[in-house]
Amino acid sequence: MRLQTSIGAVELDARAADGPLLFVIRGLLPPRDHLSWLREAMPDLDIILVHLPGMHSPTPSVVGARAFADAFEELLARLRSGKRPVVVRVSGGALPAIHMSADALVLIDPFLTPQKNPALHRLLARTNVADKPEVKSYLSKLLGQDYRPLLPRTRMHVVSGGRTDSDNPMFTPSLTTDIDKVAFRKRGAALYTVRDAGHAVTEVAPNSVTKIIRIALERGPDALEGDANPR
Repeated sequence: MRLQTSIGAVELDARAADGPLLFVIRGLLPPRDHLSWLREAMPDLDIILVHLPGMHSPTPSVVGARAFADAFEELLARLRSGKRPVVVRVSGGALPAIHMSADALVLIDPFLTPQKNPALHRLLARTNVADKPEVKSYLSKLLGQDYRPLLPRTRMHVVSGGRTDSDNPMFTPSLTTDIDKVAFRKRGAALYTVRDAGHAVTEVAPNSVTKIIRIALERGPDALEGDANPR
């Protein structure tokens, strides 16, 4: 379904439950049903799955991580007033997520330095829509800055796909660079690696994803300050 926000419509799926609230932000150019398997894998949770504004919906009036975060906060206030979420985001969904108020962030193969990320640019170059003028404009606005200085003090669990050598030209390596990992460590994030998954962490290791989400849900909002980095 679509709901209107101050910058335009947002495509989302919402399933109410009595459990903790999970707000899942899909990444750039995903299929419409991306991550829908989470509803079956975690039936006790109150799950809202959203696309970035402009993904499976008209281009928003403002393109930017802060504007997208504000739109998501509007949706949360309307749909789940009074419930603070654990925010899960995949790939480019991390960019608005770092601006949101949350008990914890679970960031799956995120990137913080888009302009210094060759794997990201190779991935976008392989798509059949990235050369369209409206899409290029959208991506340049969203990916045109360094997000490392904007990392919050919120508890963060960062899951990257690990690196692997592959002869498959369609294989996408992890988009979380060493530069990004340094920034996350400085903020006390817990770092996890799924070997040989590349960028496809949610497809290769769904059980690992749900396990880390459970860890984020079980720890209180003030936990994990200066926590060690699991490897």
